Amino acid sequence: MKTMEHQDWTPFDQTALGTVEIAPEVIEFIAGTAALDVEGVHALSGGFVGDIQEKLGRKNVRKGIRVRIGDQEVEVALSVIMVYGSSIPRVANELQHKVKQSIETMTSLTVKRVNVYVTGVAWDK
Repeated sequence: MKTMEHQDWTPFDQTALGTVEIAPEVIEFIAGTAALDVEGVHALSGGFVGDIQEKLGRKNVRKGIRVRIGDQEVEVALSVIMVYGSSIPRVANELQHKVKQSIETMTSLTVKRVNVYVTGVAWDK
C-alpha cells in the first residue's frame, strides 16, 4: 500500500471501454461527508492552518482526513473534534462504520481500516 499524492489517481477498474480511476480527493470527500453526518462529531480537525482557513470562510470537508490507497483497498485516518458529553467510544465506532460503508458503497473499494483520532472536544453548536 502506498501513499498517493493528491494529483495521483488510483486505477480502479478496467472495462471494455477503458479505465475507471478515482482521485484520492473523492475518497476524502466521501469520508468527510459521512463523518460530519455522525451525531457527536463537532467538526473535522485540520490542524492550525486548516482551522484558520475555515475561519476565513474556506469550508473544506476534506480537512483532517488522510487516505492511503492500495490495489482495490483503502485506509482512512480521521482527525475529529467531538461534541462535549458524547461517548467517544460510541461516536468513534459509528464513525468507523459509516465512513467504511459510504466509501465501499460509492466506490466498490474495500476499506481495510478507519482510524479515528480525537483531537479535541467542543460545545455543540
